[in-house]
Amino acid sequence: MQKILLLAAALTVISSLSTTTVAEDNTVLLTKTFSDSQASYSVHIDNGSIQVLPSKTQTAHFNVYLKPICVEKQSSYDEIPNVNLKSACQLNKENFTIQTSKVDGKTLLTLNQQVYIEQNWQVFLPVQASLDIRARQGKADIQVVSGDLDVGIVSGDVNLITSPTQYKNMKIIALAGNIYSQSKHVSSTDYNPNMVSLSNHIDIPGSGDANIKVIVATGDINVKESEYY
Repeated sequence: MQKILLLAAALTVISSLSTTTVAEDNTVLLTKTFSDSQASYSVHIDNGSIQVLPSKTQTAHFNVYLKPICVEKQSSYDEIPNVNLKSACQLNKENFTIQTSKVDGKTLLTLNQQVYIEQNWQVFLPVQASLDIRARQGKADIQVVSGDLDVGIVSGDVNLITSPTQYKNMKIIALAGNIYSQSKHVSSTDYNPNMVSLSNHIDIPGSGDANIKVIVATGDINVKESEYY
């Protein structure tokens, strides 16, 4: 439990006191593609969302859509850091890149700067690839991954669609939130998608090879089983 609490503390940053809104247009798209179908990847997000889908090829493909978070100064004393904006609500695409590095044998993907940016990731993952997700604030929608999956979110919801034939063990933890599960491997109360799990920590066995772990500090986790994988 101490490690879980440290995760929330480590990812939490001080929020700006300025009033902010997300621009509806002026979206910037960045992409990265990797040919190693068995690699391990890690995506770190400050504010935004991530959608994970099975890749139809042996390549891992990462799209990230960027939107500016428009900042309205509350007083002349507010200091807004340089966030590479053309104007109050326009991004300069040339100043943004997806940075990659090797950390603990995994390919880490992050934006080169994340201040006042909403980032929405779309990941297409090969069958044998594994993925770590770390987010301070955001939402994750994950559909049927066959490799190892490790998700840690400070504030946000997780929707996970998987199959017992894909994973060996699935650990789900919601520190301050609800767990909704349709798995037949937990209690009948948890199987009802309209009912809340009686525990904030459940372990679900499967017949596959992958290890799945999802931890949310504040937010809900919804686990559904798919019969088509």
